[in-house]
Amino acid sequence: MKQSIGFVGLGQMGQPIALNLLRAGFELRVFDVREERLAPLVAQGAQPAQRLEDVTEPGGIVLTMVPDDRTLLQVALGEGGILQRIGQDGIHLSLSTVSPEVAAQLAKLYEHQGSYYVSATVLGRPEVAEAGQLTLFVSGHPTGRTFVQPVLQALAKNTYDLGERVELANVFKLGYNFLIAAAIEAMGEAAALVERCGANRARFLRMLVEFPLFKGTVYQGYGHMIGDRDYSDARFPVAMGLKDVELVLHAAERVDLPLPYAGIVHGHLLAAQAAGRSHEDWSVLADLVAQAEAGEAVSAPGGRPGQASR
Repeated sequence: MKQSIGFVGLGQMGQPIALNLLRAGFELRVFDVREERLAPLVAQGAQPAQRLEDVTEPGGIVLTMVPDDRTLLQVALGEGGILQRIGQDGIHLSLSTVSPEVAAQLAKLYEHQGSYYVSATVLGRPEVAEAGQLTLFVSGHPTGRTFVQPVLQALAKNTYDLGERVELANVFKLGYNFLIAAAIEAMGEAAALVERCGANRARFLRMLVEFPLFKGTVYQGYGHMIGDRDYSDARFPVAMGLKDVELVLHAAERVDLPLPYAGIVHGHLLAAQAAGRSHEDWSVLADLVAQAEAGEAVSAPGGRPGQASR
């Protein structure tokens, strides 16, 4: 039997990741603020933790998959948090997309008490996580990175070791998420042009993935959603996309780098949020292109209109 580890955060990505750890033979203690999320994993043999402090064993490994900086800091540093409990040689393995600054801050705090904080940011949607085919970007202390290798092997098809600077995994993930967002924006603009000229946007985007240059899950998956204007399968909702693009803009600001395209994407995501469409997939930003150019109101079916703005 493999070692026992803790897992915090059982949302759309956390659930399938934790399930794969159980399938790989790890004993798992699981915690989430929404108790109903524990049941599917408990049914597969996980041990439920009633409180955050119960998920961490001194000297053990705890994984977190939480939505943002604030939540990660609360889980790590708050009352009953991981830092208080993990002890000498314990490892906090963070799978979350958070700011590079928070990753560096936590790594210093853990190192000060003789434990390790390792970043392992995740590229892939929930179905990819369920298949154990994620791509992981890993960075942090060499000892910590080495010790978590068996855990990472249970989750990923590809793992990229980025070295000792713990924030680099977060930088890489933000860079790739920005490329995805930029591809969605570009598809939205192209679809708007085709449609304004009297052609069928759905056919245009379906043909796109027939060309070798554009084959891939981003153009195929998001292209279908944009072409059909169906954003209901919200595997990555607007709120999460907005958070990540804001992290991209913040990181660029810290190094005095203008990213005008990121600003456009950010504006469209804000407009989607203002239109009451936060529950939809972030590819809905493509729907904001034509309306934003015309300054039109943007509304979801049955929802309240919101004013699109750049």
